[in-house]
Amino acid sequence: MNMAQQPLVNDQKCEQIVLSILLSAEQLYADTAEILSPEMFYNPKHALVYKAISQVFAQGESPDIISVWKWLAQHEPKSGIDETTLFDICSTYCTSIYLQQHCLRIRELWQRRELWRIGQKLLAAGTDEAYPLSDALHDAVEAIGAVEANKASTIMPASKVMEELQGIVDDNISGKRPKGILTGFKMLDGKGGLQRSDLVVIAAEFSQGKTSLAIDLCVKAAFLGHPSAFYSTEMTNCQQMARMMAGQCGISSRVIMQEPLTESQLKVFRHGGELLHDLPVFFDDTATISIERIIVSIRRLVLKHHIEMAFIDYLQVLQTNESGGRLNEEQFFGTVARRLKNLAKELNICIVLLSQLSRDKGTTEPTLSRLRGSGQIAEAADMVLLIYRPEMYGKGYSGEYHKVRPEGTALIRLAKGRNVGTGDFICGYDALTTHFFELSRIPSTDDPVTTPVETERPF
Repeated sequence: MNMAQQPLVNDQKCEQIVLSILLSAEQLYADTAEILSPEMFYNPKHALVYKAISQVFAQGESPDIISVWKWLAQHEPKSGIDETTLFDICSTYCTSIYLQQHCLRIRELWQRRELWRIGQKLLAAGTDEAYPLSDALHDAVEAIGAVEANKASTIMPASKVMEELQGIVDDNISGKRPKGILTGFKMLDGKGGLQRSDLVVIAAEFSQGKTSLAIDLCVKAAFLGHPSAFYSTEMTNCQQMARMMAGQCGISSRVIMQEPLTESQLKVFRHGGELLHDLPVFFDDTATISIERIIVSIRRLVLKHHIEMAFIDYLQVLQTNESGGRLNEEQFFGTVARRLKNLAKELNICIVLLSQLSRDKGTTEPTLSRLRGSGQIAEAADMVLLIYRPEMYGKGYSGEYHKVRPEGTALIRLAKGRNVGTGDFICGYDALTTHFFELSRIPSTDDPVTTPVETERPF
């Protein structure tokens, strides 16, 4: 028998055992609801019986043989399933001790069949040029994600949600509730830091330091025990590590990459290397070709290394790497932002997306409306951080910060913060190491010119 003639993997005996247990011990249905759904059963009749059990249970009744048969007679009269069929199913005896084990097997076999179906669609991309490549990649990533994340029931009654909310309130009072991922900046950490399931956008004009800020946040999170991934569309893995090392040892990443280090530089470099060597930060050069590959890589790293943060640098270059041409720039940016937000929520991780700001001849100060290409980015984001370094333009700060010395400083503006509000703060910026840091004191234009002092490195 060749592969085309072989049936897809299945275990109908296992399916029958699960149904037998549920029909004879109907109170156990709730234990299976978060694992199984009707479509996971290979045998169509078994799928209908499980559907009937779930529907009877949802109506508040006990899903025994009689109630399930009545439901089938009313809603699926042509199914061919009668009382005899149900009694035959129940004739298969198995202890309920192994119920979860059997349910997990049914689920795994369904996942394998789904992967086969996805593979058949991908085969079409290799034989039919009418099937756009970008569509094939998109469909495959979405389908694989659905197979991996599928849960039979995500519906929760108000009572259950209220219990969870009460638990949060109680934990907040007792101080037990874990805070978000800390950033090393007091203003942001005072608002809870960066939250899992959130999409955070860091935006700035060219050369303002959005990559540097992302690297600082990534290293800070990793040092605090939050495994992270960093995707750069413009830098190699070694270039990214050199930027991280620069913040640790005070040597420019350009010097690290391109010049022989002196004895003293080599000493601090080695010390920085010891600190970063076992840091839970992961890189994937090949993933940055497209958003599809990045999503696949993030899923893989969540499963294998349990990452809690993913940084993507940056959106506009990603767009130029896409070759399908199905979407214009605005549609593409909006679609990517929504997909990443959904991914963050599904995987319960924080995703940080970097984006350029459009230039404005009227002002150099960053605003939310200048997010390049689409207001949909801001709509999808839970938090938007804007960076402004007026010294890059030979200017000073305005408004309440007009007395702040621009040299060696930067303004970080929380332009959007879902559930936490907005705000901004002044921090230090070391141009040599491209490193942002918390200031012990904000320098004034009235002060003598000195180098801003860190309170403590944010990592």
